[in-house]
Amino acid sequence: MPEESIPCSGQEMLEWEKALSARVEALTLTDKRMAEELCTQLVTAEACWPDRSAAASAACARCVTRFLLHKKCKATLAETLTRNSTLRTAVFGRLNTYQYSLIFLMKRLLRLHDPALTAELLALVQENPYRDDTAKSYESRWSLAFLIGEVLKAPEDYLQLDTESRALLEGAIPDIRC
Repeated sequence: MPEESIPCSGQEMLEWEKALSARVEALTLTDKRMAEELCTQLVTAEACWPDRSAAASAACARCVTRFLLHKKCKATLAETLTRNSTLRTAVFGRLNTYQYSLIFLMKRLLRLHDPALTAELLALVQENPYRDDTAKSYESRWSLAFLIGEVLKAPEDYLQLDTESRALLEGAIPDIRC
């Protein structure tokens, strides 16, 4: 893989994942802005790949969440996802993101007490092509009910849901009560 390249196909993503992950890691340690830019370019390119697959989408998501969930980004995670709609839309609404990464990210964003953002996140995960509402909790696929249920397992004093966000979550999955 050329040093500054972005994959032009799902196959290249699968072949380059290890090198791209290392590049994201190195940039995150030295220049978080450049790491974010690389991840943004990666998800923008992914939308144009002619051979999109679940495996390639998951590989792309792993590179992006490597940046977002990095210990150097912990303090800026919510700000990054709030500001960068390209990453937010891709991670929640388009990529085959690992279910527990989604849960962690949702918990952090729900703590912002921003009902508009909460509504957007719910809409994105509902539209995600890798969502499967028939999936069991132990499967690699995920359902909206599972995501919300796991998010709501966070201690009340951690989430501190406001009334409007609580209503949005309850409305997304009627069988769940916050």
